[in-house]
Amino acid sequence: MFDLDTEIDAQHRQVDEIENKARQVEARICKIPGAARLLPVRRYGSPVSGDDIRKNLTLTSLLQRKAPKLAAYLGVGSDWAGECCL
Repeated sequence: MFDLDTEIDAQHRQVDEIENKARQVEARICKIPGAARLLPVRRYGSPVSGDDIRKNLTLTSLLQRKAPKLAAYLGVGSDWAGECCL
């Protein structure tokens, strides 16, 4: 039998988990000098969007240079190794 209260509680827990994870990701991004002001607006309970970050070339570049593992986690990483091949 369907129990609305159980369904609501489960959904609430899921939204809380997503929000906590997103805040942790945002906190990591904010540790990069100059990146905090570039964070895209995010609705409560939604994850940090790699697509939204990718739209901001400056933020993408900062993540790729200063936090390559985080950039890869968000799907905005690159294969650039920081060396010129000319």
